[in-house]
Amino acid sequence: MPDDPAKRSNPELAEATIWLSRIATMIAPGLVGLWLDHRFGTRYLALCGLVLGVLSGGTQIVQAMRKEFGSEDRPRSAGDSEERRPSGGTGP
Repeated sequence: MPDDPAKRSNPELAEATIWLSRIATMIAPGLVGLWLDHRFGTRYLALCGLVLGVLSGGTQIVQAMRKEFGSEDRPRSAGDSEERRPSGGTGP
């Protein structure tokens, strides 16, 4: 079976699913906090959930960017050196 749908890969759909889950990770804690605010009559849980969600989602996005554009694949520039000189001293 040359065109078996179960064996086809769809990288665009996979990438979209990953980004959708990252966005949901950012929004869901705020919505849960909003629901808890209505349930218990408080006013701060939605804000706490929103902050938690933004931090969590931001961390995921930074990790994704590091994975995508990490230093392992980056060519070394002329200013990069293997050894670092200690600061504070005068060198030759």
